[in-house]
Amino acid sequence: MSGTADDPACRVAAGSAVAESGAVSSFVLSKLDIDVLMQLAVHGPIDARSWEPLTDDPDRLGREIWQQNYEAAASSDEERPPIAAYRFTPLPIGVTVGEGLKQCSCYGYQTLGAGAAPPAGPFLERLERRLVREVTGYDAAPWGWRPADVAARLGRGGAPGPR
Repeated sequence: MSGTADDPACRVAAGSAVAESGAVSSFVLSKLDIDVLMQLAVHGPIDARSWEPLTDDPDRLGREIWQQNYEAAASSDEERPPIAAYRFTPLPIGVTVGEGLKQCSCYGYQTLGAGAAPPAGPFLERLERRLVREVTGYDAAPWGWRPADVAARLGRGGAPGPR
């Protein structure tokens, strides 16, 4: 669930004290960032075969995880206004599995650090598990490999070359 500071959505602002010190960044995500997560929770990714909503109240869940992000990004020497009230607004586009997984990573990096505190931790774990199952080839992949599984895939190539 962790992104990297190289991810554009998770990048530390150049010239900030955090960037210059090399410490891990943490910033308050935008409403749009939360809307992406809520759209995934309610509607799933555009490329999902089927999807059962992870929440029946995206306004409440969105508000809770945004507040958790806000508190995680807070600094004792920093004053800032409270975050705006949250109401889920569906995006005019579908979100792909890859985009969803990256958004989960960004949120987790900015909010959870080493801990997976509720409500965001359990929510992100469930969302990521569901998104991973939508990755092409997941259902057909073996659950534990046997020699017959390797033999069945010999024609596809892709073996590493000699070292």
